[in-house]
Amino acid sequence: MKDWTWEYEPDAENVVGGLDGAQRLEVEAIAQRIADAVGAAASVSPSTSPSRQPVSGRSLRGS
Repeated sequence: MKDWTWEYEPDAENVVGGLDGAQRLEVEAIAQRIADAVGAAASVSPSTSPSRQPVSGRSLRGS
């Protein structure tokens, strides 16, 4: 797995300013989960990743 990190952009005050401590921790936990998922996805080689095309040829819109 590749090591991906996250940071506040442009800064913490613009992203989570006004949130209480528990809310800020939740934002940071979610951001870390996203970074971990991106790192895991980046470690999959293109030859082994699943196709993005529907197997049946149908769209995901439903009938």
